[in-house]
Amino acid sequence: MNEPIKMSPCAFCGGPPVTILTTAFFPRQHVERVANYGEDGLSVEAGVYCHECGASGETAEDEIYDAESYDDVMLDAIGKWNVRDKRHAGLYESSDHAGRNLYPRADA
Repeated sequence: MNEPIKMSPCAFCGGPPVTILTTAFFPRQHVERVANYGEDGLSVEAGVYCHECGASGETAEDEIYDAESYDDVMLDAIGKWNVRDKRHAGLYESSDHAGRNLYPRADA
């Protein structure tokens, strides 16, 4: 594994992030990090959620074959978590400028 990556706090409540990696298909099961997942690999989904409010980031999906590919899919999910509140900042700002972030709206 490379250098540790610091996960951002929850964008909603400031709570601590929690990582999870599960099988991609029903019945979903927690997947531990092991050296080898077999010749066929394992379809998984990785994600990060807030321990306090339950908000979740975008999931990362992939096939894993070994510990390195486990780390890769987990790092993908963490990367998505760390930018979730900045990715659409421009869209929010343009909506705010147009008055669409108000309730009730003046045009309603």
